[in-house]
Amino acid sequence: MPNEKRHRSLRLVWSIVVAGVCALVVPSSAHATTLDATNELDVTFTTVPNSSDLLWLFDITPLVTTGSPIISVELFNGADSLGVYAESGALYFGNLYIETGFQSPTSPFTGVTPVGPAPTVVDFTSINDGSIAGELVLTVTGGTITFDESDLVLYDAIASSDGYSPQNDVQNIAAVVPTAVPVPEPATLSLTVFGLAGVVSKYRRRRSR
Repeated sequence: MPNEKRHRSLRLVWSIVVAGVCALVVPSSAHATTLDATNELDVTFTTVPNSSDLLWLFDITPLVTTGSPIISVELFNGADSLGVYAESGALYFGNLYIETGFQSPTSPFTGVTPVGPAPTVVDFTSINDGSIAGELVLTVTGGTITFDESDLVLYDAIASSDGYSPQNDVQNIAAVVPTAVPVPEPATLSLTVFGLAGVVSKYRRRRSR
């Protein structure tokens, strides 16, 4: 527990230090967002060439939850998935937070115990050479989470034997919650299929005349 508290405290301090640069995902005027199984949070970003071996996405205020939410964050380079980080939320003094980490295969980040699961090991080549068309897709199952998007923080870092140093290499950060597309009911889907079949049949009859 002491390591967990120290880790979270350092994270909050560093978020304040770098927030004025480009660590905040969205402007401070953002509103509360609720995620459940029907929607997702998409965070896009790029990087400049760097030597970092860690990537962190987390929030700095407690989540409001219902049910038993499981939070998953998938890291993409364009259409290519680099890895998935899954957690049930990170508990700190009884409060639940988003806590997401990715690290390179050669990262020495082992000396500090994360509040959530250990960072997911992914290929950092595109992150390091600045070619990544980065996207973090956050989804929730088993419940809901509500948070303010302006409380989300994203940055890269360089690990050491006793912690890490946040960097300022993540650029062009933007976040959006796409409008959920309702899944058609079976009856509606059947009517749609039959309707399309009728249109095709009518078109074919016209063509045969």
